[in-house]
Amino acid sequence: MDNFRKKSQQHWKKMKGWQKRYRRGMSSRYQAMKRLGIEKIIPLLSSDDVIADVGCADGWFSALLAPYVKSLEGFDISPNLIKEARKSTIKNASFSVCDLIDEELPKASYDHVVCMGVFTCIQSDDDIKNILNKIKASFKSPGYLILKDSVWLKKSSYVWETEKKAMKYRTLRDYESIFEEVGFKIHDKGWLGKANKYGTARSGFFICKQSSYNKV
Repeated sequence: MDNFRKKSQQHWKKMKGWQKRYRRGMSSRYQAMKRLGIEKIIPLLSSDDVIADVGCADGWFSALLAPYVKSLEGFDISPNLIKEARKSTIKNASFSVCDLIDEELPKASYDHVVCMGVFTCIQSDDDIKNILNKIKASFKSPGYLILKDSVWLKKSSYVWETEKKAMKYRTLRDYESIFEEVGFKIHDKGWLGKANKYGTARSGFFICKQSSYNKV
């Protein structure tokens, strides 16, 4: 396992109560994500849908979407955050610890997949492509992948690494190239809130659908 992945895994697996603290400190970003859910995601859902929330953390975004679908399955690398998610009162949701770099999603199981803030924590583009292929295999039929992550506003990607934490910021073109290579077509994209105070990164969203589909 490379040092970047080791740091990222250790950081998130130890995380506890992070989402609540983060929401207090960055409420405008969370309000932007909530608007994304209400304005862009919920209109795509139906009461018969089964969806997956990859990187669900403590389940706060799952709670926003769950009332509009038949059932929701949330996955996160952090046992502590999954424990918090399981304390929720969402009746039609279940939550499991899962590292999609090494593990699989159930095949042909979901109508749509939501993936919030996961890929910045992964350095290898090949690992991301691997995860996207697993997501493709998890669809019952051509479904939507709704992804939110940090986008680097400079010309090339940037790795930020400390003693205990590691992140990789990809450009808009990086994401577009990855989606295209794996076989996802972008149907909609946009920004969530303003750029950071340095003008180097901004939260963006992508709504994608498979450009080709082979039933598993």
